[in-house]
Order: sequence, then structure tokens, then C-alpha cells
Amino acid sequence: ARIVVTCQPAMWEGDYRTWESFSSGSLVLMDHMDTPLPLKPQHGVHVVYYDALNRTDFLAKLTYYLERPDEARAIAWRGHAWALLHHR
Repeated sequence: ARIVVTCQPAMWEGDYRTWESFSSGSLVLMDHMDTPLPLKPQHGVHVVYYDALNRTDFLAKLTYYLERPDEARAIAWRGHAWALLHHR
């Protein structure tokens, strides 16, 4: 997949699906994650965050990156490298 969408399960932050998504090399779209990681993924650099309670926000971001595959691929590559470097 070029884009993987994930949403944090209730009462959990950063489940395995999050890290599997980064390891796939796809662009990761995920809802905001509040976690005590010292190095968090940065919006627009390693990941694209969306508001899980705002369908318009989600669809706008999904459409934006589907229409800009080079930009999506660059963020995906940086996200993949970030995950391998800091969460292996």
C-alpha cells in the first residue's frame, strides 16, 4: 500500500499496528498519539496526523497525499528510517 491509515485503539497508544505501518515503508496517516517516547514522529516529516473526530480533516489529508505521490513517498521514507533508527 502507498498509504496506511491507523487509529490508536481506546486506552492504548502506539499499538503494534503503528510500528508495523512504519516498517512497511508506506506513508502512515494516524490520529494523534500521546506517548512518552523521547523522539516522537513529527507531522509532515515522519507521519501525517489527522483528527480522528473530524472526517473532513481525514479525507482532506488522504486526498492531498494520494494526489501528491512524491511528497507522500518522501514522508514515508523518512518515517520508515525514523522507526528503524529509534524503535528497532
